[in-house]
Amino acid sequence: MEKRQFSKNTRVIAIDFDGVLCEDKYPYIGFPNYEAIHLAERLQKYENACLVLWTCRTDEKLEQAIEACDVWGLHFDYINENPPFRIEMFGGSDPRKVGADEYWDDRMFASWHDRTYYKVFHDLRDAIEQVAGKARYLANRPDIEQPEVRGLIQSIVEICDQFKIGGRHDGR
Repeated sequence: MEKRQFSKNTRVIAIDFDGVLCEDKYPYIGFPNYEAIHLAERLQKYENACLVLWTCRTDEKLEQAIEACDVWGLHFDYINENPPFRIEMFGGSDPRKVGADEYWDDRMFASWHDRTYYKVFHDLRDAIEQVAGKARYLANRPDIEQPEVRGLIQSIVEICDQFKIGGRHDGR
């Protein structure tokens, strides 16, 4: 698979395997956590996030984890290593610790099945996208004449354009 291109602004997410992407059944492979898997896929696909598999597994156990992720449809950009663009950002230094903007670890959450920050964030984003679509529709209706209503609708559209939410981003 060809390496994806990243910039210095790319969001790097280091994701633990046991207890995050699947139940912690080490040294075996636990049942997949599709909520975390789908979220990682979504961030990689739609936000060009750089995903790093960040695990203590080595050798054969690491290969089993990588194979399991492949079967589940999750493909990592890097495995237990710093992305080269990150190494460049820090003057060529490549420490043992994987540098990331986010670390997904089973010690971080009580349960992935709780409504975590990530689930709430994406639910909120989906709701905002729906509002953006309605605002764009209303902004094009000539029968809405009240200036304060038109101003509010236009403000919503501008905010959505600023954050690239819900459709066109060219200000129309």
